[in-house]
Amino acid sequence: MKIELVDRAFAAFLFLLGLYIALSAPSYGYIDGGNPGPGFFPFWIGALLAGLSVANFVRSLAGQEKLAETLALRELAKPLGIVALLAVFVLVSEPLGMLLSTAALVPALAALIRPRWDRRFAVKVLATAVLFPLLACLTFGVYLDVPLPRGLLGF
Repeated sequence: MKIELVDRAFAAFLFLLGLYIALSAPSYGYIDGGNPGPGFFPFWIGALLAGLSVANFVRSLAGQEKLAETLALRELAKPLGIVALLAVFVLVSEPLGMLLSTAALVPALAALIRPRWDRRFAVKVLATAVLFPLLACLTFGVYLDVPLPRGLLGF
């Protein structure tokens, strides 16, 4: 499989994903009472993703990227797994809420990237899985007063 085609196809996919996110985000509310609404950050993240994907696509067309000639399907397993986990995260974040979805995403990504864990790595991953969602909730939900999706359990 030619790597340039994979690179361009992935850049096109990320452009479409970023465009979808940027166009969908304002429906959640861009500004809420003078503060960033729940659609504020997704809008800018989607716009940035789309813009950087266009830049990557143009660089690929211009030959500015020096990539290997071919790519084995086995080498795509982790990146495709990460994309799949992020897609699942997007799908479950509304019914489960951001806290639980993020707490589940962190160890899932860590297991995909590094399948064999030692005790030290496991402690770091689990601490991140607990502390990162709490810190994000405090930062966005409390400090910035950005309402976060709450799941069926109220988290």
